[in-house]
Amino acid sequence: NINIPPGSLPRVLHSLDMSRNKITNVEGLRELMKLRVLNLSHNWISSTSAWVSRWR
Repeated sequence: NINIPPGSLPRVLHSLDMSRNKITNVEGLRELMKLRVLNLSHNWISSTSAWVSRWR
């Protein structure tokens, strides 16, 4: 699991690549309002319904 503590990433971050890390769950991305590209490919994530709707 990845839990990103508030304030640990720049809020102006536009792109984040966390591919190929065996991640099963991601939390703490809501504060990244400028994020436009999120790469989580080749991880072990089984569900994204809780947080992916923000990027639709």
